[in-house]
Amino acid sequence: MYLVNLIKFSSIRFFLNILTKRVKFKNDYLYTYYTSLLFQLIILPTLNILYFFNKVSYNYIIISSINYFVTDLPEIFYSKLFKYLTHHIISIGILLGSFYIPQNLKNNVLINLLLLELGSTVVSTDVLFNINYYKPFIFGTSRVLSLINAFYMIYHTKNFKLKIILFILTLSLMINNFKIFKKLIFKMKQ
Repeated sequence: MYLVNLIKFSSIRFFLNILTKRVKFKNDYLYTYYTSLLFQLIILPTLNILYFFNKVSYNYIIISSINYFVTDLPEIFYSKLFKYLTHHIISIGILLGSFYIPQNLKNNVLINLLLLELGSTVVSTDVLFNINYYKPFIFGTSRVLSLINAFYMIYHTKNFKLKIILFILTLSLMINNFKIFKKLIFKMKQ
């Protein structure tokens, strides 16, 4: 399952890379924006809907999300876009940790994943239209809702070690997201 999923995401990136002729947009390649929007606005929401209708498993969604980040790593290293590396490592770490979440909190994990990815779409929307003024509000709202949900999960986790790990990962992610939020506010003022 993991390997097939990895091949699917690699194929999507490869196809979009060829389709966009490896054209640069701002400091990144155009295909990376389209890949992000495809995952964040179509693939992940669809998988979440299918999950709630018992058509895909929790593990499949987590593996798909991990593969979304993993398939971006070669481009990060090749293009020396190391500013994304920390975000990817934190995200992959959180996703790997979500395999150990108790059954009663798995829906909350998926809600958080969806909130974070939908809020992150504002980073890639420039390829379609400019919404610089709204970006901090959309991004910030998704992070506040995600933080509330994360603290709910931490509070309802009975395993003390897991509680500490969740807290550290949540804090790391929020610190990383705060840096992005500051950049969005700066761009909004321009």
